[in-house]
Amino acid sequence: MDIRGYVFNDIDGSVKIVCEGIQKSIDAFINGIKEFARTDIESIEKKEIHEELYLPSLFSRVATDEYYEFSKKFDIGIDLLDGIKTDTGEMKGTLNKINETLGDFVTEQRAHNQRLEKILEKLAG
Repeated sequence: MDIRGYVFNDIDGSVKIVCEGIQKSIDAFINGIKEFARTDIESIEKKEIHEELYLPSLFSRVATDEYYEFSKKFDIGIDLLDGIKTDTGEMKGTLNKINETLGDFVTEQRAHNQRLEKILEKLAG
């Protein structure tokens, strides 16, 4: 639609959109929002601003305090998951060593069992 701007959640609980573009594109954008979220929208107010504002070249979302808090918690969770991935990766090597040790133990036990069977056969004979 060739619209530049941003969207953010305001303190009063409303959603604000600041955008710039050809009037026809902006009207189509607003109508698209109305159609897409018609059950969630109580009202739409359109206001023209005559001041110079910085608008990003791509439409984007501005982070609010709540978003930053969520983002911080999400980052902590990601760090913890990365740690788990590292821990389990290290465990894989340890588990392989345990598996090898158990495999060696089973092999040794089979050899002992074979010797014991031969001893029992001699004793029985």
